[in-house]
Amino acid sequence: MSASVATASPPPTITTFTTPTAGSDPAHIVSGPDGNLWFTEQSASRIGRITPAGVLTEFPTPTANSQPYAITVGSDGNLWFTEVFANSVAKITPSGVITEYPLTASAIPQGIVTGADGNLWIPEVGLGAIGVVSTAGVVLHDYPVSVSPIGITLGSDNRVWFGLNNTNEIGAMDSTGTSTEYATAGSVFYLATGADGNVWFAGSATNHTGGDVTPAGVVTPLPSVNPLFSMTAGPDGNIWGDNAGNGSIDEIDATGNVVNSYTYTPTVTSGAISFITEGSDGNIWFTFGSGGIGVLDLHSAAVPAPVPVPVLAATGIGPEWWMAGGAGLAALALGALMLVFARRPRRVS
Repeated sequence: MSASVATASPPPTITTFTTPTAGSDPAHIVSGPDGNLWFTEQSASRIGRITPAGVLTEFPTPTANSQPYAITVGSDGNLWFTEVFANSVAKITPSGVITEYPLTASAIPQGIVTGADGNLWIPEVGLGAIGVVSTAGVVLHDYPVSVSPIGITLGSDNRVWFGLNNTNEIGAMDSTGTSTEYATAGSVFYLATGADGNVWFAGSATNHTGGDVTPAGVVTPLPSVNPLFSMTAGPDGNIWGDNAGNGSIDEIDATGNVVNSYTYTPTVTSGAISFITEGSDGNIWFTFGSGGIGVLDLHSAAVPAPVPVPVLAATGIGPEWWMAGGAGLAALALGALMLVFARRPRRVS
């Protein structure tokens, strides 16, 4: 792969918001079934919700200091998230009602994803296993893997793919709990499934080596000049990632090339980007710093089509009609203006 950067002009705008609770430490973010963005707030032990218009609401977890971390959309239409300190998995309805379910002792849950079977699949660092939990909150399995798993996504092959902590390997597990491991150039912490059917991955805060892997297990590293942290599949079929090396959000095509790079400058809360996702509005949303939510507005670069200006002479009415003073001509002019505005194209966001 080779790296080449071509910044769009005019570039999309980046807007940031602050969570109601100071120092909430937002982490994973996901687009919910209600069209809003939902995210975990680790330090505040709350689940946050932000509308595409930027209206923020927080919901405290029943267990204090639960440290919610990863979040996903369940097959039941609720949001499901892990609670690291509470050793639990929990669901929150779109209306904000939270229910917690205990996991196997010392599981220490990290990521979470809905599997092809409709259950929740959870990397369990403490057990060195992938846990499987039903949407009724029942622990079905704790499938062991070689070392502590971290990060998870559902692949196009219906296997769950996950990182293996500090081993330079990525794992894939089928519905029976059988896992296969593939060698990578660095640690794998964060994963996303691309439109090309491959699983894209990135490393830890100190090891940003990334790449992609086909369902057959063929691994291709990203260029070393393009270190990624977290990533998501975007609305255009490309991968969008947080470039920890230069503080930008990068758009990466299927060949690994950076086709657009947007520098991120925090305006509300200082700190690096934590996680990103595509919103229902087709924009890129992200969490950052100790209490920030941001959006890269991909629609802001669009220029509305010009509104055609009618030629009055074509109707036989010249500029001198303004001097006529006739009531009939005035009514005709008013009707023409109303017709123009009625036909004026509306911008679709």
